[in-house]
Amino acid sequence: MDRLQVVHNDLGTRPTAAAGIDQAMGAPAAKRASIRMCVAASSPGCETVEVEGASEEVPEPVTVRLDWGEAATVPVQHANQALGQLGTPVKGIPDGIYLILGSVEPLVIPDEESRTRAIEDLAAHGVRVTVQGRFHISRQAADELVRILGESVALYDAAVRAAEDRKAVPASQEE
Repeated sequence: MDRLQVVHNDLGTRPTAAAGIDQAMGAPAAKRASIRMCVAASSPGCETVEVEGASEEVPEPVTVRLDWGEAATVPVQHANQALGQLGTPVKGIPDGIYLILGSVEPLVIPDEESRTRAIEDLAAHGVRVTVQGRFHISRQAADELVRILGESVALYDAAVRAAEDRKAVPASQEE
């Protein structure tokens, strides 16, 4: 996500809005207004949602650039396990999605006797996942994550095919 639209209404500036959020936070129910929002400028479209407590005159959202420069300063964590859980429902609607990423390392089994014990232990107790991070995202952010992952997987697959194609060319034909 490289851009975020911020909406300002009489309840303050918020990066996102959802129907009923103001009531859930204790704000008095007032007027209704439609607010146009986008998670990212690259999203296929914006959606309009009804928001409780917003003023009737809602200005156009302001699009701001997101600075991802700090990403290089955060350590990379290995993840080979993922768990998704729905948030606790508020008025019957799940409060977003919890995404938990973790890692299971391969076991080091030096000999056959250790292997037998390890298999028995795994069968009895399972394998502990080292949790690398827990994240709470909105339903709309989940769609954006799925889109970004799909694009990244397609790029990865294309790079692998290109590498395989280069290996398939005999060295005598390369110049």
